[in-house]
Amino acid sequence: IDKMKRTKMEQIIRDEQRKLFDFFENAPIGFYSLDGEGRFLFVNNTFAEWLGHRVEEIVGTGLRLHDLIGDELPPGTSAHVPFSDPGGVERGEAVFVARDGRRFLADITQSVVEGEDGIWTRTVVRDLSRERAMEEALERSRQRFRRIFEDAPVGIALLDQAGTLRESNGSFRAI
Repeated sequence: IDKMKRTKMEQIIRDEQRKLFDFFENAPIGFYSLDGEGRFLFVNNTFAEWLGHRVEEIVGTGLRLHDLIGDELPPGTSAHVPFSDPGGVERGEAVFVARDGRRFLADITQSVVEGEDGIWTRTVVRDLSRERAMEEALERSRQRFRRIFEDAPVGIALLDQAGTLRESNGSFRAI
């Protein structure tokens, strides 16, 4: 009976580990880890896809973080630091360049661990491209609406609940 319980517990643990691994590999955010020389020790599928690579084309190939950074980093920037202003910063933004030349802005949170074997990083990456594109589209939409509102051939007035004029367009003001 003890052997059956143990076997079942081991299977449950393996299943949970597999689920956790799958989550990290396919999460909608990127993960990577570097050694002190900026070489990739780990990348998840999401981050590799953003870069237009497969995981095995990044990890263990000699590819380094600074090979993928699109911004000019100051001379002397540590190989594991992705930020142009590295002064002890653990969070910031950096531009990555994908295999096809596409550049994307990323929000990066990184912690550096020092151990007996040197340093290594634990890094979370969020691609800001879609977010920034939506912000820009929203701003363009606001600007178009403002022009249409202001240039409308009919008078438009916005009143608050008390009946006080809060906003009007040029046609209304001309009336």
